[in-house]
Amino acid sequence: WQWWPSLDSGLDSFPSGHTSATLAVVTVLSRALPRYRWVPFVLAAWVGASRVWRGSHFPGDVVAGVGLGCVVGPVFYWPVGWG
Repeated sequence: WQWWPSLDSGLDSFPSGHTSATLAVVTVLSRALPRYRWVPFVLAAWVGASRVWRGSHFPGDVVAGVGLGCVVGPVFYWPVGWG
């Protein structure tokens, strides 16, 4: 049992960093390329699912990563204002 924060490898799974970064990029790309917005979302779904299939994360870690990415992406998109 780990009762305090640690820098040891394997104890850093919440939220999924791969999923949150992917969704942040996908939210920006979907606004910049509205005609092909489904392509990045399919790739992001594959990234999230691969984290669970590989055993790197629990499904809740991936869901939290999706939520974080969907918040962070628009925050960085808004000042740029493409489109």
